[in-house]
Amino acid sequence: MFVNSLNMFRGLVILLVVAGHTFEISNIQFDTFGERLAGNFVNGATTTFVFLSGFLFHHVFYKKFDYAKFVKGKALKVLVPYVVLSTIAIIITIISGRHFSEYFAPSGNGLVEGWLTPYVKYFVTGRVLTAYWYVPFIFCTFLISPLHMLFIRLPNGVQLALIVVFYGISALMHRPVSNINLIQNVAYAIGPYFLGIWCSINKQAIYAKFEGREWLPFSAFAAILLTQTVLGYSGNFHKPAFEWGGLDLMLLQKAALAFFLMTFLHKFEDRNWWVIDTLAAVSFAIFFIHPWFLRVIDAYEKKVGYNDENWPLYFLATITITFLCAAIALLAKKVLGKNSRLLIGY
Repeated sequence: MFVNSLNMFRGLVILLVVAGHTFEISNIQFDTFGERLAGNFVNGATTTFVFLSGFLFHHVFYKKFDYAKFVKGKALKVLVPYVVLSTIAIIITIISGRHFSEYFAPSGNGLVEGWLTPYVKYFVTGRVLTAYWYVPFIFCTFLISPLHMLFIRLPNGVQLALIVVFYGISALMHRPVSNINLIQNVAYAIGPYFLGIWCSINKQAIYAKFEGREWLPFSAFAAILLTQTVLGYSGNFHKPAFEWGGLDLMLLQKAALAFFLMTFLHKFEDRNWWVIDTLAAVSFAIFFIHPWFLRVIDAYEKKVGYNDENWPLYFLATITITFLCAAIALLAKKVLGKNSRLLIGY
């Protein structure tokens, strides 16, 4: 059954994702309280996407789950466009020599050292473009879906205990440095994915309990957001998995935000807003396309030596890039029909 509030959830979160990445080209320094507050609010939105993915796994696929069919469908929608677009980006990167770090740079001029090795490194980590790390990670999450099926069949109390345990592990582990450790990414996301599944299982009870009380998860979200900012934190928490770095407050903040969006947007199940509906429909295409705009703008800024902090550019770039990506997705769909899904995921 189609849940309109989840559609709105997706549309709003993809806007946050683009907004978080646009900080890179606007050279925001996060020196002031207001800047850190904005950065902490916007960044980390991919965690809410993980929550939504877990919710949809149970809501859409659980009752008639077929592992082979599920993985094949996700491969066509997620992996194929990733192969196409990341391969193009990797080739451009190797030819240009503008590598993310020395780790990815060719170690020689031969086919293996010069091309195959850097290709595999970029492909597995997704580090060739901003945000592309998400695809290898989420596809690995899909591959272990039998574990998610086992989780669904557990008693409610055991499910909650596991969610608490995995959130605790993730809060101590943090995201990997530069998001390039695939295993750490998968482990980090188990808690949010399980939470999404649990919320889908118990959605009617949650909707009933929080009707008129949506301010409770919002208050939790706001409290953690302010705590992050007052303590001087800015953005996502990244570190090697087994080093101490405190608690990942962004993980907890985005859990509260996801819970708030789920309960608050349920009030508008019978509403339709064209802009949000369109963003939701083309959300994965926006995800795939927007890093290309960021890469071009970043290359231009480096060429001309531009590195000034620019908030007007930030807001303009966020809105412009989002809607240009949406327009490209809609045009591609009109021209290529169903084949556009193999190129841009829509």
